[in-house]
Amino acid sequence: MMEKIKKSLLLVILGICFCTMCGFDDDEKKVYDTAGLLSEEQELELELECNRLGEKYKTEIIILTTDDAGYMTSEQYAESFVIQNDIGYKENRTDKSCILYLIDMDNREVYMYLGGVTQYYLDSKWDGITDTSVTYLKAGDYYEACTRFLSDTDYYIDKKYDKFEKKYRSKWDDFYGNYDDFEKEYIQEPFWAFLKNPLWCLLIAAVISAISVSIMTYSNKSKMTANGNTYMDKNAFQFHRKSDHFIRTTTKKHKISSSGSSGGHSGSRSGGGGRSHGGGGKKF
Repeated sequence: MMEKIKKSLLLVILGICFCTMCGFDDDEKKVYDTAGLLSEEQELELELECNRLGEKYKTEIIILTTDDAGYMTSEQYAESFVIQNDIGYKENRTDKSCILYLIDMDNREVYMYLGGVTQYYLDSKWDGITDTSVTYLKAGDYYEACTRFLSDTDYYIDKKYDKFEKKYRSKWDDFYGNYDDFEKEYIQEPFWAFLKNPLWCLLIAAVISAISVSIMTYSNKSKMTANGNTYMDKNAFQFHRKSDHFIRTTTKKHKISSSGSSGGHSGSRSGGGGRSHGGGGKKF
């Protein structure tokens, strides 16, 4: 018992020190456990990790739980929370960078809202992250689901973060549209972009050369004067006419059964206030 109390006090002290060093205000929460799924100790640990990763990757990371979505879908609830609370990193723009991880006990769904440049980092990875979450949520291990969300998010952003910082960060800082517009202007490459690779150029050149040589070789061949009629005995050819008569048809019917399964929904879409967001959710 004493060990548990000491550990809790140590976490509180570390949390206060961390927030003081990083300049966080007391009211700048990162974990909103309105469904009461986490203990105070678990909430504090997750709060510290959200802050650490948020500063590391210049994005705001929020964990939200609810047991009353107010007749909204998980996506609508997440988007409403982001807009109403102006969630996002310290950027002078509407489409701020943020990740909101929602455990919706009302709709029985886990949902990831990706705002701003987090769509670049994670919009192809949210599916795997939420798949892992579903495994823990079905078992009632909500803390582990949140922990794995943070560790997976750290892993996938880290793989693409340096590239974005070197290639796109300065453009993003000076860009005033939402992320959808930014992606179309700077990130999406034309279909001929693969030609930047010299190996593809060599391969295409080799194919074209082979086709050209084949055509020239075929054109230079001597033409044959004999044809199919040269060696045919026209008097020996007889044509026999046959016909088929339709008699009946048989039709067999088979019943195909189907079973429902929990799925996800995704995509990048424009939201309220000029925002765009990606991500998606999975039922549990």
